[in-house]
Amino acid sequence: MIVNCRGIPESLLIEEGIKSEEFKNCDTSIMAKVLDGLINGLSYSCRDLDMDQTQTLYNTAISIFVRGISK
Repeated sequence: MIVNCRGIPESLLIEEGIKSEEFKNCDTSIMAKVLDGLINGLSYSCRDLDMDQTQTLYNTAISIFVRGISK
């Protein structure tokens, strides 16, 4: 599933994934906080990386998060 998620709260994206049966049933508010914390934490971790490394870091982290909540 590819979604343009700019401006959409994380909890709504997770709810859509649950409704479409792509994600496990979970507490969307908690998962949204986890995702938000992950993204905010990455912003500190990538300060010394170039753009390619930063993109790889974010892609890897989001992939791991999505695999964790996927059915």
